[in-house]
Amino acid sequence: MRAVYGRHKRSHTTVGTSELLWDEAMSSPGNASKHIIFHDVASIETSSRNEVNSPIRAVLSTLSAAAINFVPRNLFSPRGTAKDKPCNQKEDDDLGALQHQLAQLSVNQPTAWEPLVLQETVELSVLLDYVKQEQPLDFEQYAESLDRISKLGEASYAEVFQHNRSILKVIPFGKGIADIPVRDILQEIRCAQTVASIEGFVKVEYVRIVRGVFPDKLLAAWDDYAKARGTENERPTYGAHSLFAVIALEHGGTDLERFELASWQQALDILLGVVRALATAEERHQFEHRDLHWGNVLVTDDSSVRPIIIDYTLSRCSPADGLSRVAHNSFRDEALFEADGEVDYQFDIYRYMRDARHVLGSPVQDDWVSFTPVTNVLWVHYLVDKLLYHKKLRAPKGGKGHRRARSTGDALNQSLIAYKRLKHIHQLIDIRRYTDASELPQNCRELLLSLDA
Repeated sequence: MRAVYGRHKRSHTTVGTSELLWDEAMSSPGNASKHIIFHDVASIETSSRNEVNSPIRAVLSTLSAAAINFVPRNLFSPRGTAKDKPCNQKEDDDLGALQHQLAQLSVNQPTAWEPLVLQETVELSVLLDYVKQEQPLDFEQYAESLDRISKLGEASYAEVFQHNRSILKVIPFGKGIADIPVRDILQEIRCAQTVASIEGFVKVEYVRIVRGVFPDKLLAAWDDYAKARGTENERPTYGAHSLFAVIALEHGGTDLERFELASWQQALDILLGVVRALATAEERHQFEHRDLHWGNVLVTDDSSVRPIIIDYTLSRCSPADGLSRVAHNSFRDEALFEADGEVDYQFDIYRYMRDARHVLGSPVQDDWVSFTPVTNVLWVHYLVDKLLYHKKLRAPKGGKGHRRARSTGDALNQSLIAYKRLKHIHQLIDIRRYTDASELPQNCRELLLSLDA
């Protein structure tokens, strides 16, 4: 587990599933004629394609070197028509030569490369289009604009830096780099931008897709952090063709795990702030966080405490962004459901989420697409459990066996009231007290209403 701006290891997604963004690219207005470029696809390495025969490598190298603009249906689909073909004669001849090379490949040679290349390329095109870029920026040139940069934290695959008052989450992606599929990057960006306008969620300043070796300026900051605090990550020495998503966020404060609570009233204010934010996101965007551990709740303490929800690696939402697909992660990493709940209650919550979805009728094979907001309620219980039993706040006098607390009075009485409300919430939504999740409040709005009753 890691601290600060997301620390959960990303779930691994396999290729060859029905989740291809090909249909998305083709269905969006204007995308049928988009220029899709193969960016050094021949250098992509995955464990399942280490023995690709040289004829296929030759075709991929040709595609990469030529960087040909093409209409995908014309090259890869038998349904292409004459009007789909490029009008430029040289491009037409080049495409014809490539089609001829593909046709000469033996049926015994690996066929996984073609859908992999096609999938990765189309998904990258959709991602670039979504963030309004024609192509990835040069990473070194991007970094030149960053002054006073320092490393703030790390996740299993991401590095987190602070630049002035902004937080930069740097995520490597692509096959053979960090095994993070392009679609997972798009999912996280879509969710982040969708909920950013809601009070209680971190604001997104900008997103950049960059390419190249890890800049010296960031490596120096990485080394300083590793020397001072240690690290569980490998030094980010990626190759020249590596891709990264840089997500710039507002500085949201200190994560809840490390934030020092001053009172039970602060604890209650933080919890209710999270629940209200989740309730709004559920109603507007069918949002589920699905990984709301206490490293993903930041707290600012100005005149009063304010929680900020971050990190949408595993989240699900229905953005109104022009793409038809629900943004979601497919939870294909089974290890996520096998960790010991005795070590941390967080690991039980993943299993409770999966069980709740099945109990409430989500198809077993629906790939975590359907909206099941009770998962947010399960994470609220995790948070109230942490606030009550892991933040080293002492139970106020009268917390046990005290029959009645005055609604007005000194700070001690206010603290007692807040403590008793937290205990009530903990009991109300403790899945371990019920037969299954159908007996819980089914979303955060229901939870709020039950607390007001």
